[in-house]
Amino acid sequence: MLYLPVKCMDILIMLLLAALYGCGMGGGGLLVVYLTMFRGMAQADAQALNLFFYVIASTASAFVLLKRRNINYRLVILCSLAGIPGAYLGSLLRRVISVVLLKKIFGAMLIVTGVSVFLSKNKGKE
Repeated sequence: MLYLPVKCMDILIMLLLAALYGCGMGGGGLLVVYLTMFRGMAQADAQALNLFFYVIASTASAFVLLKRRNINYRLVILCSLAGIPGAYLGSLLRRVISVVLLKKIFGAMLIVTGVSVFLSKNKGKE
């Protein structure tokens, strides 16, 4: 389905979310929320667009990290070994999970993540 016209606000929101990616914040869930709630996009379409948006935005950020030599390659490999089959499994599950349940799972994950970030103490480097 085609969701046009792209509004100036859409571009500003995506620019802001890409900047959040660049800072290391996961803005992907926010893009799905924006597209479904404010642009009327179907959940599956919003998630698909979010995946492509994430790949492009995070790739740009990865180039900066590569230039700064700020990447733990061992951790990248370990995460990839879990992430690739996990993403494949998720795409298979998405075919059998209803859209209503998928929205509830997605919303619950956003709430749990937000609360845990809000309540956690800063354990990382400053």
